[in-house]
Amino acid sequence: MQPTGTYHYHGTPVGLSQLVTRSGHSPLIGWAADGFPIYLARGYVKAKDAKGGYKTLKSSYQLKKGTRASGPGGTYNGDYTQDFEYVAGSGDLDAGNGRVQVTPEFPKGTYCYIITAGFPYIARQFRGTIASGFLKQGGPNGQQGGPQGGSQAAPQGGNPDLVAAAKKLGISEQTLRDALGPPPPNLVSAAQKLGITESALRAALGI
Repeated sequence: MQPTGTYHYHGTPVGLSQLVTRSGHSPLIGWAADGFPIYLARGYVKAKDAKGGYKTLKSSYQLKKGTRASGPGGTYNGDYTQDFEYVAGSGDLDAGNGRVQVTPEFPKGTYCYIITAGFPYIARQFRGTIASGFLKQGGPNGQQGGPQGGSQAAPQGGNPDLVAAAKKLGISEQTLRDALGPPPPNLVSAAQKLGITESALRAALGI
């Protein structure tokens, strides 16, 4: 439970995994706080080729070898988060447990978080900027909950460039962000708030 009493889940959604189709590409199952889509681990063999077949995507976190240098001691066996380390290129995904790929919903490509059967299961850091609606002060020194990560710009083919979109619309980036709200955005509502048509907003966002 969150401090507010809201239920949330940490782990692989086994029931959901069993309900969705086991053939073809994983469907879109959710959105992260930074606006990027979340998929299960069945994706295209080649990230940017929708015609190359499918495979189960693997994380690039590996179990360390040897014994723990400090408490609780013992051999690295996967009981603790610290038992794993990110090894670039050892799997299909980056340190955020995601990759830039094409999907049925994003045929031009986007960054996606992937839910994997093995560690780290879910994203451990954010790729983009966390929407303000997801942030809530709480804990010691006002620390925020959720994965840690930078607020770097989304890669090409990923989230819309809000700075460029705001410039096209002749408004500030903050005004655009406030209108869009937390992901996934309601474009109809956002367009109404900005006093423009939905098609004009989509054109500015490039979607």
